[in-house]
Amino acid sequence: DACLDGSLEGRPRQVALELLANVGDPAAERALRRVLADPSVVAAEDYPAMLQRTLLIREPEDATIAFLADRAEALEGASARSAYVAAGGLVGHAREREPERGGEAVRRMVDAFDGAEDPLDRRALVTALGNAAASEARDRLVEAARDDDRALRLTAARALAHLSDEESAGQLADMVG
Repeated sequence: DACLDGSLEGRPRQVALELLANVGDPAAERALRRVLADPSVVAAEDYPAMLQRTLLIREPEDATIAFLADRAEALEGASARSAYVAAGGLVGHAREREPERGGEAVRRMVDAFDGAEDPLDRRALVTALGNAAASEARDRLVEAARDDDRALRLTAARALAHLSDEESAGQLADMVG
């Protein structure tokens, strides 16, 4: 409530979100989503940093992953990029226990990557796919690893390192060569 009534702003509000993310129960996740959906919070200059606090959730609900994917599609600029990276991270956390989770969010990230032209957006989406350990997006990551944008190639190398398969390892070896 303090995050929504103006009692907490800036770094203190971020700390409150960190606390909610660390609680690890459905009620805390619902509260976190409620805060992050509030228009006054969304309008805050530090909203991208607030979105990143969700990465502290170790066992995310599907609703939180979907919420972040929705946010990413509804926002633009740094906030959208932050939401995609956070969604990817939560998919990665979820897949540590259940490898099949987060497929819909990954599909949405792949679609966004396919339509992205801004280099910062492309890098954020590659980071998100790497965070998600999205082996189903390997082709996009390999494509990014061969891009003319040096920063995107570096980001793709980091993302491919999250995939533990021979094809990704081979691509990384090719890049080093």
